[in-house]
Amino acid sequence: MIRIIIYYYIFLLFIGEITCVFTVSGRNLLVDGKQHLIQGACYNPIPIGYGPDVKYEQYGSSDSDRQVWGRDLDILYGMGANTIRMYGYENNVDHTEFLNAALAKGIHVLVQYWWDTNKDLNDPSVLAGWINMITKQQHPAIGMWIIHNELNAKYTSQADLDTLFNLIDRMVDEVVKIEGPNHRPVTTTLANLDNVLDIITKYNNRKIDVWSVQLYNGKTFNGFFDRYAPLSSKPLVVTEFGIDAYDNSKGVLDEGLQSDYAYSLFQELYANRNVTSGGTVFAYVDEWWKCGNNYAHDACGTYNEAFPDRLVNEEYFGLFTPQKNGDGPDILVARSVVSTLTTLWKANLNLPYIPNTETNTPPTSQTANTYDPATTYQPTTTYQTANTYQPATTYQSPQSEQNPKTTSQSIIIPQTEGVQTNNETDAINNNNKPLSLEGWMVIVIVVGSIVGLAIINIIILVLLRKKIFTKREMQVPVPNTPPPPAPHLKPVPPPQDEPVPPPKMPGLPSRKVPPPVPQNPRRV
Repeated sequence: MIRIIIYYYIFLLFIGEITCVFTVSGRNLLVDGKQHLIQGACYNPIPIGYGPDVKYEQYGSSDSDRQVWGRDLDILYGMGANTIRMYGYENNVDHTEFLNAALAKGIHVLVQYWWDTNKDLNDPSVLAGWINMITKQQHPAIGMWIIHNELNAKYTSQADLDTLFNLIDRMVDEVVKIEGPNHRPVTTTLANLDNVLDIITKYNNRKIDVWSVQLYNGKTFNGFFDRYAPLSSKPLVVTEFGIDAYDNSKGVLDEGLQSDYAYSLFQELYANRNVTSGGTVFAYVDEWWKCGNNYAHDACGTYNEAFPDRLVNEEYFGLFTPQKNGDGPDILVARSVVSTLTTLWKANLNLPYIPNTETNTPPTSQTANTYDPATTYQPTTTYQTANTYQPATTYQSPQSEQNPKTTSQSIIIPQTEGVQTNNETDAINNNNKPLSLEGWMVIVIVVGSIVGLAIINIIILVLLRKKIFTKREMQVPVPNTPPPPAPHLKPVPPPQDEPVPPPKMPGLPSRKVPPPVPQNPRRV
């Protein structure tokens, strides 16, 4: 039992060195001292039928939760994602199993703190809730803390913004108290409104570690990195971007457009990684609760002139679209953008380092090359709740969708000569890649564990052997003599042997011996 306990603590000692925590160096986010470029998705898998009036998150340890995040982390890992950005994150829920699973796959989790913005910013409960979350949610899978979402859309006046960033300064101070000087970076996500660059300029000297923005500028980021570079030398993360898969002008799905935009935007992130630390595409799965009927896939949203149909269709941003599955977790059907991002993410997991650009000489942002969807689309995949999938040669929009404007369509996968398959590309990339830091860590852990266990076994054997010889030395033979009598007692003489009477002869009658005749006394 003692040996098992010792082995367990040695295991924890080595595993404790594995971490997904970010640190900041100039414009860069680092993981284990190495430049890190975020590529992942905004993750908020709310099931069909649930809405904002019901608090719902699926990152707990129940069987139904495990089915959802276990499936999704497998999918994201298989796609080559390294980060997920969270939204709803209940502080009274135990997320340990979910975070352990993310850590095992090397997926960094960006945790967001949410509060009711109807509260005054100086309400003590706002800061108290933040301290409670930072204290309770300590886990090496968490890479960065996010303070709410698009607060510059809520607080627009100068006085409100001053109060907001005073609160953010106090929140950063509390993180430093809890985590120390090498704490996780703290950020807040800003909507791409007219005031976003003014906010970055005015509050750049505050304690916020990373600037995060949500950019929906169409097929490119529209020169945002050029405008940002001279204003701040802090890391920049694009925490939301992309386009929906629904063409409102025609009333049909347009997966090709969604894939085209995602490809172009990620290529632009890669090309400008001397200014930006990457981003998370919006979103992992369609959100049917955004408007209308929570059980229907509605076409609705807000105006955006950068989108081809001029409408942001809030319920169609997903890389996957859900299908109702009775009482079980929703079934996910992959859109074509999943295959596009899988190829792109796997090819860019280990991009070469680009030195930081000086803040007074902004870089020239680069736009992605022209993208031909016909040469990249791969068979779509229908993911089941049991972590298995069945490949298909065509994509068909779900038949169970209740929106009559969504028409079923198929995209034929063309066969192009000279195009490498995913397996061939992966094999080439894997053969050419040097062993990563994570790989060396695994080797060190395994070798260290073996050596440590061997040393402990040797020590235990030596101790046991010493104990055995000590016992043998103590066992000296003692002669078989009675102990000396106590001084106050007389010695007891040994018992005398009584004469044994002669045995009786069989067959002879016993005879009586007459008593001796008394002799007369002698007369004188």
